[in-house]
Amino acid sequence: MSTLERTKQVVAECLGEDVGEIRAESRLVPDLGAQSMELLELAFLLEREFGVPLEVDELIPDVREHGRALLERLTVADIAAVLDAKLAH
Repeated sequence: MSTLERTKQVVAECLGEDVGEIRAESRLVPDLGAQSMELLELAFLLEREFGVPLEVDELIPDVREHGRALLERLTVADIAAVLDAKLAH
């Protein structure tokens, strides 16, 4: 199973969504309704699923530094790309 498909499954589990409703271009905050605590839990679940250490700021942009607009553009595909890069090392 691809990194993207595994990421979609973890996102679905974390947010209580049907995995069939989650697409690569789904934005975590506006499309899937993720809240701050869910984003933190998502980072933990992804770390466990993929067996790689993850810092929250590797996945989730710091709103204080980058502004809320960047966080609202964060997609499932963006997260899968970060994981692919970590797995390649």
